[in-house]
Amino acid sequence: MSTLRTSNLIHGSSAVSNVVLDTQGRALFGPDGPNGRAALYVNPQNNRVGVNSESPAVALDVDGAINTTGNVTVGGTLNLTGDLTASIINAGSGTAAAPSVSVGTTDNGLYSPGADQVAISTNGTGQMFVDSSGRVGIGTSSINSSARLDIDAGTLPIGINLDSTNAGGMCNVFKHSGVNKLTIGTGGSTFLTGSSTADGLIRAEANLVIAAGGNTERLRIDSSGNVGIGTSSPSTKLHIASTAANGDVHVTNTSGQNCLLEIAGNGNTIGTGNALYGQDAANNIYAGWARGAHPVLFGTSNTERMRIDSSGNVGINITDPLYLLHLQNNTPGSGSERIDVHMTNDTTGHAAGNGVQFGYQNVAGAYIWNFENTPTYFGNNNSERLRILPTGGITFNGDSDTSNALDDYEEGSWIPGLYVNSGTHPTLTITSNYSSYTKVGSLVTFSADFVATVSSAGSGSGLRISLPFPPSIASGRTVYSGGPQGRASTGLTPANYEISWYYFTDGARLYSQSANGVETILSPSYINTGTNKRFCIGGFYYVD
Repeated sequence: MSTLRTSNLIHGSSAVSNVVLDTQGRALFGPDGPNGRAALYVNPQNNRVGVNSESPAVALDVDGAINTTGNVTVGGTLNLTGDLTASIINAGSGTAAAPSVSVGTTDNGLYSPGADQVAISTNGTGQMFVDSSGRVGIGTSSINSSARLDIDAGTLPIGINLDSTNAGGMCNVFKHSGVNKLTIGTGGSTFLTGSSTADGLIRAEANLVIAAGGNTERLRIDSSGNVGIGTSSPSTKLHIASTAANGDVHVTNTSGQNCLLEIAGNGNTIGTGNALYGQDAANNIYAGWARGAHPVLFGTSNTERMRIDSSGNVGINITDPLYLLHLQNNTPGSGSERIDVHMTNDTTGHAAGNGVQFGYQNVAGAYIWNFENTPTYFGNNNSERLRILPTGGITFNGDSDTSNALDDYEEGSWIPGLYVNSGTHPTLTITSNYSSYTKVGSLVTFSADFVATVSSAGSGSGLRISLPFPPSIASGRTVYSGGPQGRASTGLTPANYEISWYYFTDGARLYSQSANGVETILSPSYINTGTNKRFCIGGFYYVD
């Protein structure tokens, strides 16, 4: 190879030394670089130029920095092994598989998928897109027109994974018009006093609203901490508004354990002084279980109606029940303080005039009232002792024969009188009367006992005394009785004779019975006149 070496060639004001042309027409321009190579190498055989490189691999192969103040236009591929600094780099559109600006390999880099759009591809696939409005899509080129950042994670389980080592926590802050509205991330002193980086944090500067099923609010936590479900204006710590027909709150436990709601107020602690609601593992229902020595209250119309005190006494309309069941009627007004217990079933019906009722009324007193046409039973020792029939009779000890029923009972007093069958009746004034009777069914037992002033014994025959009830004559019942016999004191003579009696249409005809059993019909002549005359006649008889 023959070479031509020249030195000190002058072109313009620049000096070039060590220009070498070999036999193949390749030119090397000096001076030599720091590494002993030619500064500029031109190879006309493959139209390649090397700067600080004598074996250019491409049309222009520069080993070092390129600095230009004008535009550089590259019609083919520009390969860089160093840095490129430029005000503007204008490349072709390219594709995801062959980006116009590649990095590492030819299928990684920047390209433009459309007018005024920029995208980044890896492994020949577009990964991030920026449209003409500045909206960014990651994993999607169909960016939501309402979003600034649209991420399609594909089959990945996590869309965004954020990490931080900041001791005060790390959060994403969402603003509106430059004002913080929502903070989501980890807890920590930077975002919530008293929280730690181990806590997850959602912080709203005003209300926190959660919607579901479209543009419909479902839950709200307002700025005062009230939680509303189904309402946008919760008035309590938990406010649920619903139109559901099958219940508003369902709480279940499928592991066979207790499912209980515990509520504690007034400084009481859970487990000691709180209230329980729910169902335990043994299927017992807790509807106001008080753990401590506190009463359980029930009410309507914002008024207490019933309570169970700490000793187990139940009070209805009374706040200090003294008995296991204590009922009180607080309706004011004389005679209206009535307290009733009314029981009905499907057979009796449920109207006010059905079933059985018992209670107390201020004027009428205590009562048991059977509205039905059925007997009323009383018993002890698991046996019937008394039965009140619908017709009013009473049977005893399980007797179901209505003909044996006692249908009347009465006790009282009456004022007896003395009369004759024919003639003039005695004239007397009763000053003291002790007469009494007892009527059980049709049997009347009486005691005529009175003190009188007798001004006239009268005259005639057949002396008799009036009775509290007319005796039964037509019934044919035996009404004569030899006893109990009455003893006349000072009103009749002889006073020591026993007096027996016999029925008459309006009284009892009197007989005296001597010691030898001889009976004598008494007449007015046997009556002693004067003051303080006592008459004692007793016996029993039947009435219709």
